[in-house]
Amino acid sequence: MGFLTITWPYLFILRPKNLALIGFTMTVLQYGVIHRITKGAPVLDDYGFILFVLTTLLIAASGNLVNDIFDRNTDKINKPEKTYIPHIISLKQAWIYYLVLVFIGFVLALYIGFSTGHLADIWIYPVAVSGLYFYAKQFKSSILIGNMIVSAFISLVWGILFYVEFSSQNVSVIQQTHHQIILYTLCIPYMLFAFLINMIREMVKDMLDIEGDKKTGVQTFPIIYGIKNTKNVISLTTLMLVSGIIFWLFTSKMTEGFENRFFYLIFIILPLILVLTKTNTAVIKKEFQFLSSVLKLIMVFALIGMILITKNGNLI
Repeated sequence: MGFLTITWPYLFILRPKNLALIGFTMTVLQYGVIHRITKGAPVLDDYGFILFVLTTLLIAASGNLVNDIFDRNTDKINKPEKTYIPHIISLKQAWIYYLVLVFIGFVLALYIGFSTGHLADIWIYPVAVSGLYFYAKQFKSSILIGNMIVSAFISLVWGILFYVEFSSQNVSVIQQTHHQIILYTLCIPYMLFAFLINMIREMVKDMLDIEGDKKTGVQTFPIIYGIKNTKNVISLTTLMLVSGIIFWLFTSKMTEGFENRFFYLIFIILPLILVLTKTNTAVIKKEFQFLSSVLKLIMVFALIGMILITKNGNLI
């Protein structure tokens, strides 16, 4: 057996595509948004930012790995072609791999805390790791709680860089006021957006995985309340999200301008309306996979939208 044959399962079990999306999101936020807000002088320099992204990716990777450890029986039914534990990676090897990822991430988090003066915020790392661990072990099979934990983590990815930047004490009163405006009119709305759209996607994935979840005793919302009620909740949440975006677009000074509003209409609101209509007609796995992909694509468009706002919008 070649080196790649032996090692590739250890890479793919971490969901490299999802990790790449997280890294891409944080990079765009740092250099496309925060650098503009801070006039090119953010708290995290390039080296610190790379370590910060790596730490976040290790949290996500360890969460993906421990999820596969606890989900190994369900995954045999739902996605047998993507199941690596235990027939390719033994259960013991998987746990050792998980502990190594968590340890390396914690060391990096300590280093970043010392170097940036944010050591008091080191609690974020164990909370995030523990949250994803207990999600995989216990809360994934709890109605909505597991979905909320995952959605909160994704929301944290969108907000953590702003937190590091805006919690710095080495800024003037004018800068603090400017940061507060950005926080309440851009960061928090986007974190709410990320939370809600991922709640929708998690419920779509629950419908996609319903066959395997039933056979392994996992109690998700679609299993307890049925597909029809799940679709109703998704539709209601999507309508709330669309309404919130429209309200934000036409009340925030940051989104003023035809270009900003046109972009959100075409690339955010219309795809969400597509999700709304397709959710009600989706029946087979392929249709639910399509919905999940559209929701992920909307997140990418939302990232581009944030760049447009910081470029064209009123940030003062």
